[in-house]
Amino acid sequence: MRPAFPFLILCALFLVSGPVLASAQDPGSPSVALESFTKQSGLDTDGDGVPDDQDGCPDDPAKIDPGFCGCGEPETDSDGDFLPDCMDECPLDPGKVEEGFCGCGNEETDGDGDGSPDCVDQCPTDPAKAVPGACGCGVADTDSDGDSVPDCMDACPVDPEKTVPGACGCGEPDTDRDNDTVPDCADGCPDDPGKAAPGICGCGVAETDTDEDGTPDCADSCPTDPGKILPGVCGCGVAETDTDGDGTPDCLDACPSDPGKTLPGICGCGAADVDSDGDGTPDCADSCPSDPGKIELGICGCGVSDTDTDGDGALDCSDSCPLDPGKTVPGLCGCGVADTDSDGDGMADCADLCPADPAKTAPGVCGCGAADSDSDGDGLLDCQDSRATGDLDASGTPDARDAAMALKVGVGLDPGGQGPLADADADGDRAVTPAEILYILQRMAGDR
Repeated sequence: MRPAFPFLILCALFLVSGPVLASAQDPGSPSVALESFTKQSGLDTDGDGVPDDQDGCPDDPAKIDPGFCGCGEPETDSDGDFLPDCMDECPLDPGKVEEGFCGCGNEETDGDGDGSPDCVDQCPTDPAKAVPGACGCGVADTDSDGDSVPDCMDACPVDPEKTVPGACGCGEPDTDRDNDTVPDCADGCPDDPGKAAPGICGCGVAETDTDEDGTPDCADSCPTDPGKILPGVCGCGVAETDTDGDGTPDCLDACPSDPGKTLPGICGCGAADVDSDGDGTPDCADSCPSDPGKIELGICGCGVSDTDTDGDGALDCSDSCPLDPGKTVPGLCGCGVADTDSDGDGMADCADLCPADPAKTAPGVCGCGAADSDSDGDGLLDCQDSRATGDLDASGTPDARDAAMALKVGVGLDPGGQGPLADADADGDRAVTPAEILYILQRMAGDR
């Protein structure tokens, strides 16, 4: 956005210059006389098409009014800020009409608001500083403890006596009362020049180690035994050697070379009294050391119980049907199913679809118990042929109704054999004979 103040300046200048120019017109001056002449003659000195008597700049073909810059000077505004170049100290900078602190082309920005524009402010983002000082921009050159060293360079900013922590740190003097080169703040025995730490024996007591075992006498219950600092189980002068590393010294270990035992036990030294299967019998006496259910091989061997689940006299380990007391091998029908042949036809019931029919192992067309026979050779099995079966009324069963039908035909009630009773003609000769009636009665008697 262009600044408004150049436009306001122009307006002010116009208001001031108007009266001045008007008052400068002296009727008796030569210029007034010339103006009067040009008005009468229509002269156009600068050839700009405007007669001199109407041209405020009669000698300037580019202007007819002096404007702000005067005749002979263009009213150019190179930076478009509404103030002509002749009055603009920064004619190429639309944001400025004066050079200011930063010069043309540079904004007078004051990023930190400290009154010093960024162009001359060495700390443009630090409102408290315009120059870095000792601590640099953004860090105050404060000296909290008044020791003439600013806090930013003072490792002990609140200790006027120190600028570095030293051995004792800020706020603590590096005093050495016993002169042992260890300052009191780090000296565990500040009044004992022979010690800087209490050690095992404490300040004022030497850390003497008569037997040179690494434990001072003040804490060594066996001060003349370099192998021990406590009597232990075996006493001073006797080593607490544990040859087999089982935690029991040899002086108390009945099996000093056996890390698994301190007493011989059942199996003796060198043989562990281990009971791997937890059955109460150590492995050395257990023929089945990994089988908690056995200590002897038995019939089935280790890991397999000598059990007879079905009580058939055959142990499960050798019984292929351990849950079937009637079988020890699956046979044809498998465990749990007897290989019975109810009809004695040589085919076990489990595989015989007609287990009660010795003549058939499958139902066939006529089903179990009915032979697939064609007694009259007419191409129809007897079970499908009503005359062959005596089922004259096709009810599915030879019965009294069929006999009655046959008897009626036989006594001539249907001599032609053309009606429903014709089915009584078993041999198809269109006549029902006593033999055929007898056949039907026999079938009825047999089926009943």
